[in-house]
Amino acid sequence: MAEDPGVSEVVKQIDKACRESGFFYMKGHGIPDSLVKSVANNFFDLPNEEKVRIKISPAAGYKGYQRIRENVTKGIPDMHEAIDYYREVKEGMYGDLGKTLEGTNQWPSNPQNFKEPMDEFIRLCTGLLTLINQDDDITALQIYANGLYESTLHRVINNSPRFRVCTAYFYETNFDTTVEPLETCIQRTGFARNSERAVYEEHLVKKVLNNFIPELLI
Repeated sequence: MAEDPGVSEVVKQIDKACRESGFFYMKGHGIPDSLVKSVANNFFDLPNEEKVRIKISPAAGYKGYQRIRENVTKGIPDMHEAIDYYREVKEGMYGDLGKTLEGTNQWPSNPQNFKEPMDEFIRLCTGLLTLINQDDDITALQIYANGLYESTLHRVINNSPRFRVCTAYFYETNFDTTVEPLETCIQRTGFARNSERAVYEEHLVKKVLNNFIPELLI
């Protein structure tokens, strides 16, 4: 595959996009738009009292539905609503630090067919692309790339009279992984270590604990 000129060109384009823009669009990936769009639209069309049945909370391991202005980015409440799912963390799986995310994902009973297409979407994404999550202090991809790659703050402006649905998938490292610069990236940056190593569980728990307005989670 590495000798395929087409593949090499795509790799160069992705590398350039990650260095200069921090994101890129991919098309022709084989995941149909219709896979999750219908059930996602049906859920967010529901009245608020129906959606909050799976409301996000510390007791639920910060999994579930978040209302508008409940999530915070750089200290500013976000004008979006969402459902957060994580790889489920069993009790005691990662010690005291892991307790923050212990619990099972909350799936809505309405629409009834919500879970199946979401599971299929996750399965397809896992084999397609790796996306690394970010927050204000640490970006795993930046550390792996030793500063070669920059992350772009994700903001969306919707000028349409209709709501916009985005199904985002973050394929993250194992909870207890130590993230540190890759040797090839160290070489590309003149053999200087521009990023410190970090433990992913510490990053993720910090992000979750600072990502929501506390009084709204009660």
